[in-house]
Amino acid sequence: MGSRFTLHASRFTHPIRVAYFGREGSYSHQVALHELGRDASYKACPTSQQVVDALLDGSANRGVVPIENSISGMIPESIDAIVSRGFISSGYRIREQWHVPIELSLLGNSPMSRIRTVYSHPFPLAYLKKWLDQRLPRAERIETVSTTEGAYLASRRRGSAAIASAKAAPIYRLKVLKSRLSDPKKYQTRFYLLAPGDSKSEIRNQKSNQVALCFSLPNRPGTLVGALEVFARYRLNMTRIISRPLAKRTGIFNTDEYLFWVDLESDPSHPRFAKMLAGLGRKTKHYDILGIYRTRVVRV
Repeated sequence: MGSRFTLHASRFTHPIRVAYFGREGSYSHQVALHELGRDASYKACPTSQQVVDALLDGSANRGVVPIENSISGMIPESIDAIVSRGFISSGYRIREQWHVPIELSLLGNSPMSRIRTVYSHPFPLAYLKKWLDQRLPRAERIETVSTTEGAYLASRRRGSAAIASAKAAPIYRLKVLKSRLSDPKKYQTRFYLLAPGDSKSEIRNQKSNQVALCFSLPNRPGTLVGALEVFARYRLNMTRIISRPLAKRTGIFNTDEYLFWVDLESDPSHPRFAKMLAGLGRKTKHYDILGIYRTRVVRV
């Protein structure tokens, strides 16, 4: 069965309305401001799924979500939102990937000696476990859905702190108690820009060299190997492969069914790209193109 992916021309013109993950001051917000400008309107969303929902209900026409952390790996919530039926059937796709160096700080409303609670997303808490063990061994660590949610909670409770960007401090009336807790050369997060999908002619002339697609397979031995052999046959470098339970997409639990996400380095205008898709269609139950995009480093 071939792709059910259909390409749509953009339904949107200016003004740009951006839904981003986290509260104001999050790195999602910062990179969106940096790349999309202050003339756009911005909407904070507690989850990546709510970013996608904002695209689908028309309250936004751009979305920014974190997809992978260099230390802690892929972010399942963002993966599941992008492979959801709603996103797949929409006119949106991944249009850019931004590699953002992350510099974490300890923000608080009390001196460090009085900090009893530290809030943050699980990834920074895990990354800074050793530092917290040494400097704040008695402080309770509470996981939040985003670093800026942690900053918001810390701002409302005395004796609290948050691990977040220093740029969030003035927004939540906190002080920077300790800066440069992370090495931005090693600690980075990748973000996706979700925007209206390309037209067929744009894909043929696309200069981007990254392709994200997902597929499901017949439930029998060797099917995954068969699909991967298609990429090898056409000499396409696979840079990422992950699996997610198909129940995340269908709502029906079956322990034997998975959806596979693959990132490839490929020139979509090259004839072998179309041949690869035809071959993949013969080896899979179905496949969907999630985006054709470029990737670059963005410092905010």
